[in-house]
Amino acid sequence: MNKSQREVKFQERDEVWLNIKNFQLPKGLSHKLLGPYAGPFKMLEKKLSDTYKLKLLKNLKVHLTFHVFLLKSVICDASSSNREHNSKPPPDLVHNEPEFEVEDVLKSKQLRKRK
Repeated sequence: MNKSQREVKFQERDEVWLNIKNFQLPKGLSHKLLGPYAGPFKMLEKKLSDTYKLKLLKNLKVHLTFHVFLLKSVICDASSSNREHNSKPPPDLVHNEPEFEVEDVLKSKQLRKRK
């Protein structure tokens, strides 16, 4: 095994984060807003030596089998202080468009009308 590769073993029913860097997101969503990982998702079964089948949300239109390098364990993540993994749910889809709720306006600027 290469030194830069990590050996990861998952069990059925483990929860994992899924790297979404190669996902094609619906119009209006940005990878910058969502972060690098989505989830957590439950592991359904091991398909091959390094691929796993996940239980995904029904509105995600992707294949259910992923290579191990796209997965990250939730258990390891809970002990770290890394903020990139949050458990925020995905935005609500209204008429196939993402809908976000604004919590607070941090800063505003009034524009003057030009004559």
